[in-house]
Amino acid sequence: MTSAFRKPFAYLLLGFFLAVVLPASAVHAQRFAIVPNAGGTVTDGTFNQFAYEGALRAASAVGGTVLVRESTSDAEYVPIIEELVASDVDCIVTVGFLLADVTAQQSALFPEQLFAIVDVSYNPELQNVAGVVFREDQAGYLTGVIAGLVSESKVVACIGGPEFIPPIPKYCNGFREGVKSTCKECSFLVEYVNDFFDDALGQSVAQRFMALGADVIQSAAGPTGSAAVLTFTRAGLWGFGVDQDEWVSTYGSGSEASSRFLLGSAVKRVDVAVESILLEVAADAFLPGTRLFDAAINGIGVAPCHDSCEFYTEEVVTREADAFARLQDGVTATGIDGGNGALTFYTRPSDDQWFEMLAIGLRPSARSGHSFTGFPDGVALLFGGTTSGNLITNSLYAYDYAAQTWTLLTPSGAPTPRTRHTAVAVGERYLAVFGGDLSGDATLTDELWVYDRAENAWQSRSSAGGPAARQQHAAAYLDGRMYVYGGQLSNFAVTGDLWAIDVDASSGSVSSWQQIRPELDGAVIEARRQHSAAAAAGRIFFFGGELASTEISDELIIYDPADQTMVVFEKGSSPAPLERRDASLASNENGLYLFGGIGVAAAGQLFNDVWEFNAVQLSWQQRVPATAVEPTGRGLHSATLAYDHNLNRTRLLVYGGQDLVERSRQVWQFSIPDLVITYQEYIDCGARETFLAPAGSLPSFDFSAGIFAIEYQCDGNVDCDNVYDEGFNCSPSTSGVYVAFAVLAFCGVLMLIGFAVHLILHWSHPVYVHASRWFVLLSLFGSLLGYGCIFTFFGQPTDAQCIVQIWFLPLSFTVMLAPLLAKTFRVVYIMRKVKTFRLAKITNVELLGWVCGLLLINIIICSIWTGVSTPQAQLSLESEKELLPKYHLKCNSDHNEVFIWLSLGYAIAMLVAGLILAFLARNVSSAFNESKWISFAIYNFCFIGAVIIPIMILLDNDQAARLILQSIAIFVAVTGFVLLLCVPKIMAVWNNETASGFFTSATRVRATTTGTTTSATPRNQPSKLETTEDSENPLDKVVSAIFDGDEA
Repeated sequence: MTSAFRKPFAYLLLGFFLAVVLPASAVHAQRFAIVPNAGGTVTDGTFNQFAYEGALRAASAVGGTVLVRESTSDAEYVPIIEELVASDVDCIVTVGFLLADVTAQQSALFPEQLFAIVDVSYNPELQNVAGVVFREDQAGYLTGVIAGLVSESKVVACIGGPEFIPPIPKYCNGFREGVKSTCKECSFLVEYVNDFFDDALGQSVAQRFMALGADVIQSAAGPTGSAAVLTFTRAGLWGFGVDQDEWVSTYGSGSEASSRFLLGSAVKRVDVAVESILLEVAADAFLPGTRLFDAAINGIGVAPCHDSCEFYTEEVVTREADAFARLQDGVTATGIDGGNGALTFYTRPSDDQWFEMLAIGLRPSARSGHSFTGFPDGVALLFGGTTSGNLITNSLYAYDYAAQTWTLLTPSGAPTPRTRHTAVAVGERYLAVFGGDLSGDATLTDELWVYDRAENAWQSRSSAGGPAARQQHAAAYLDGRMYVYGGQLSNFAVTGDLWAIDVDASSGSVSSWQQIRPELDGAVIEARRQHSAAAAAGRIFFFGGELASTEISDELIIYDPADQTMVVFEKGSSPAPLERRDASLASNENGLYLFGGIGVAAAGQLFNDVWEFNAVQLSWQQRVPATAVEPTGRGLHSATLAYDHNLNRTRLLVYGGQDLVERSRQVWQFSIPDLVITYQEYIDCGARETFLAPAGSLPSFDFSAGIFAIEYQCDGNVDCDNVYDEGFNCSPSTSGVYVAFAVLAFCGVLMLIGFAVHLILHWSHPVYVHASRWFVLLSLFGSLLGYGCIFTFFGQPTDAQCIVQIWFLPLSFTVMLAPLLAKTFRVVYIMRKVKTFRLAKITNVELLGWVCGLLLINIIICSIWTGVSTPQAQLSLESEKELLPKYHLKCNSDHNEVFIWLSLGYAIAMLVAGLILAFLARNVSSAFNESKWISFAIYNFCFIGAVIIPIMILLDNDQAARLILQSIAIFVAVTGFVLLLCVPKIMAVWNNETASGFFTSATRVRATTTGTTTSATPRNQPSKLETTEDSENPLDKVVSAIFDGDEA
């Protein structure tokens, strides 16, 4: 090369180096490191190999390298990590939970170094560590789907390592949920072991599972679990591995002869997770914290079937693929806590949702006619019943709600098999069982057995003198007593007797049977069988059943042990369950829960509805499921309540039963919302105070106890004897009306007393003499009775008060008016005789007889009224338009209106008679004629009646207004009558006018003897009728005959 080209070529090389070579050499080559668990290698087919493969893919993508540092003991971890930090690796990946502590320690010592750890998460998070965790429950769910489809024995099992390590219960619980999704009748067995490296232990567990009938197993217990799976597959049964592909690790890539029974493995895609984290590191996008890898990002899956693909039918392949897709889309939830692996069945179903349980342990066989009785600790005992082939059993199972496990109990001294019996929980320790069918052909028993949970032993507690042998009865336990009601006897008769026996909750001992004959209070309660019973709110409730008449009942019967009364609940028009038999009734402190049952036989109706009965407020409410999945309609099942202490929720558990096709062995849970108890304010009349009580726990109108709902206060009706409900807190106060009319009536009484005193003081005065003094007093007495009538309508009505009302008012009216009518009649009669110069004699005694005759008619009417249709204080609906209809005591009788109008008609007749007499006496001298005042009084009565009566009819439902108007009417009528009767006489006395003065100012008297009209003349002018000075004046004699009753 010539020197001419040498220099430009040198510059060209320099430019190429600066532009290409130097920048390329400046790019950092990524270096990743894998630290397997002690003893593991990156070729062992486990997480170690998966992590290594993921790291290789990431390094290949970025042109990096992967360092591997294997160890033989835990002591080597620290030196290895320190060496890798010193060698400037970009990210150190530690594999497995066994490196959790050392990873946390070293990350704190080297905060600039990035770490990732497989199968571990930290709380709180570490600033330079990415924790990689997986949805093991989803992986287990997928293998469970397959297991449920291939199992022939319908029993599957899972062996797990220490349960406190979260991935282990996540695998087993997810496996169980997957099995349940494809095999609802399968039983599920699980056992957790505390050693990962004990092959003999794994083999022993596997043998126990096989003895219980399991034909599929999944392992989540390391080498111990692998030994269990090998035991199964070598016996020709199926198995699943976990974490990695066990066909590679445990089965030597198919070199193990039984590998054809290894259906696959629930795998965590550690390779996917590690690759993802390392690519973030290379892109300088590393984020510390926990990374969850699930189905949505292909973080879990099922290993290939390899040698067992022959068992993967088209259904298996399709169902597994569909389950994976649903997990990816979030449509299916496993129901497993992603943190600790625990079942979250109690959080998944919200209120009013059904959820089928697939418990751990050997499940009881399908059955009906059994008992399923819950205890406070969450354990329910399943006893007896009829199983497949109509076999009657005496098997006893314990179902643990919290642990979701079945345990077959083998107690000593078990009773003979039975079905259609009853069982009740006695405290926390004892189960009491009575009666039942021993053979299926009505060989019935009257035995009472008590099971002791603590001793796992049965004891017979039968005694003579108790209820007859029976089946299809109902029983409940309350306050130390077991109650047995109804059922079918040995002669097929249906009974309605009620029995009770004390069963001690601390010892299980019993007393003697006692037959209870409850007070039915007029109710007709027919004997029944196949009904249900439960206790709540201090009472026993019996629902439905088949009556002795073979009709199906929808009655809810309530027995109150406190007063031994039995009544039928009046449901009215409110929604309530339809008639049914063989339903279940479970209860807690204040609520009843009815499920299922068999309806009318002709319709073949099977119910699967849930009804809640508020035993405090006495009301039904249907619980409408919020889920599409629910149990089929059934009868002859049993149900109990379990309390979920995790969420403070009540769950209804239903086991077994019979539908139209077969018996069931399912356990269903229905999530029940808290029973809402609303409180009502009440008035206590006696204590003069208000108080709160659960609405419905007390009658809203308990007049006998003097207790009312607060709505009755200040409503214008006096419901307390002491007027508390209408006074003090009311504005305006009805008690003020009492006071007002009391003052007015008192003033009226004082006025009567004043008039009476004035009459007595002027007893001989001609005004009073001519007015027939005794009859004036009689009218004043009638007026006194009239004022008293006002108070017969005040206060809380009583039967006696109702009778007084129908007598008091009519008699007071008659006593007031009858003397005036009688006196006026005497005036008219005598004056007509005078006109013809004939003498007539009507004595006061005779006049009194006429008054008594008028009274007698009234007495007859009132007597017939009292005898034929006795008024009583009866509850009457205030108004159907009220939002809360209220009832009040009112005086009423069967023919009340008829007698009211009869009595009113007689009063009107007296008024008409008075008007006629007043008209006839209109021209008679006012000296001894009161016709004008009678007319005014009658006008007063008629006006008040014409105005007040229609208004009172219109105000029929406004008792306060009726009371006020009625009192005003009586007061005005009586006061007006008294004033018209007495004021003119007092004024006459005041003006000192004599009887002759009145007489001389009278109208003319026709002298019929001469045929001429002669005017009355003053005393100093003699008339034609006048005799000598010493002779008797004939007009005086007429006056005497009129007013003193002498002969004229």
